[in-house]
Amino acid sequence: GYAEYVVVPKENLVKIPQGLKLEEVCGLVMAGTTANHLVKRAKIKNNSTVLVTGATGGVGTTVIQILKSKKCQVICATSHKNKISLLKKIGVSKVVSTGNMISEIKKLYPQGLEYAIDLVGGSVWSDALETLGKNGTIVFCATSKEEKGEINIGSVFSRELNILGSYGGTIADLKEVLEMLKKGIVRPVLDSIYSLKDAAKVQQKMESQQPNKTR
Repeated sequence: GYAEYVVVPKENLVKIPQGLKLEEVCGLVMAGTTANHLVKRAKIKNNSTVLVTGATGGVGTTVIQILKSKKCQVICATSHKNKISLLKKIGVSKVVSTGNMISEIKKLYPQGLEYAIDLVGGSVWSDALETLGKNGTIVFCATSKEEKGEINIGSVFSRELNILGSYGGTIADLKEVLEMLKKGIVRPVLDSIYSLKDAAKVQQKMESQQPNKTR
């Protein structure tokens, strides 16, 4: 990912549509492809109610924008109060606390949710599963937590839940998300822009989780 030049088979290349900003394309390639694959994998219908965990990262913010284009009501769970305004800005309907996710969502939606997209894993994955209603679907690409997710098999059985893993995405997903960018359906949330020679500084910044407020 930090190479200035790389050799790949020509069939792996995707032409960037004219008129797109290179920094936006770079910010969307991985996150957007993953986000698009998640939404498609779960076959989320228009006008659905969807929970998104870990929503403030690149994948999460793109997932939200794709869901909004499908006229979905998006609920996000976060443990960062300072990020609530960002979520509201990109169209989130409701924000709940990650620590109280189950109780807060059950108060709002006693019958449970139709869909959940989990980008965190571990206990958050387990809690997201408990917010689903009858025949609900959870799709996830979360490997960021070492702790294991736990599942009540009897509850999943009785509610007829659908549990779907989603690994990366396809070239078709990438082409579709680039077209969404061209149409203005999605746009990456860029914190700041660095040159390749400063890649080590970017890595340190991400690991410290102290984003620069400069756009």
